[in-house]
Amino acid sequence: MIGSSPIAWLAITEGDYVAATPGTFVAAWARNRNTTLDEGDTMKKNVAGQAIGAQMCSATDGSAFTGAVTVYVCGDAGAQAVGSVGAGACTHEGNGYHTYAPAQAETNYNLIGFTFTGSGAIPSTVQVATSFPQTVDLSTGITSITGNITGNLSGSVGSVTGAVGSVTGNVGGNVTGSTGSVVGAVGSVTGNVGGNVVGSVASVTGAVGSVIGNVGGNVVGSVASVTAVVSADITKIGTDTTALTAFKQAVLGNVVGTVGAASTTTSIVTSSLTPAAAVIDQFKGRIVIFDKNTTTANLRGQGTDITASTALGVLTVTALTTAPANGDTFTIT
Repeated sequence: MIGSSPIAWLAITEGDYVAATPGTFVAAWARNRNTTLDEGDTMKKNVAGQAIGAQMCSATDGSAFTGAVTVYVCGDAGAQAVGSVGAGACTHEGNGYHTYAPAQAETNYNLIGFTFTGSGAIPSTVQVATSFPQTVDLSTGITSITGNITGNLSGSVGSVTGAVGSVTGNVGGNVTGSTGSVVGAVGSVTGNVGGNVVGSVASVTGAVGSVIGNVGGNVVGSVASVTAVVSADITKIGTDTTALTAFKQAVLGNVVGTVGAASTTTSIVTSSLTPAAAVIDQFKGRIVIFDKNTTTANLRGQGTDITASTALGVLTVTALTTAPANGDTFTIT
């Protein structure tokens, strides 16, 4: 007795009961079907490429139901929704057995209920208690991978051969092949880096599109572009350190100047000299050579000797072909 209404319960199988009006008969196939997968037959959590199926019976006579079947998905006691793949349409595999291939997101629950329905069919629910994905499903702790990795690798990778979309973390070994981008520390890269390297790279052998950050070691090969200032010291010319010393002294002995106003072909009034003029005839006997890109085109590359100079930087020279203009630049050698 439940309340004041006498209800008889008909045992169909262990755990399945159907309420029946007293004095009536309920066929076994007419009950709501609810199946739970046994341990070992379960579904992996949050893994694509899986399938689920159910046997469907006609509500009229219990025969195999071969009509259209739609599946509804309920995850972790949430709202039930029609399957996201093909609007929940199932495939009839034969003899009333229908299957559905859920999207990866539809497997990302601890408990999933797949309810198969069809017009004129007894609904059938398959409950799935998901298991944690196997090692190869999440690429965790794998000694080697042969093939393509379409997603990301997070953590430490000994070596990668082939094309990698992106690497977040440290690559302790070598990357051989093409890498879109690497964020973190890389031991060495052999081959082409098509994108950007952000972070510190010990050494790069091959062609690099661009490097943002520090290269702690050597770059051997071709670099398309470098963004930012590259600070470097020249230690030798060719293999000769003495030649480098002489070159440095020669450069430091030059005087860089800019022409001021009111200059003539024989008198160059300067607006700046480095080093600055300090005494009379400081630059006497030296040669003025105008820069190749100076303002006055007729003076580009032209030279003349200095016959006298003032402490204010006015240079007396052998006549030039053209009077210098304000802003012309030159070097005294």
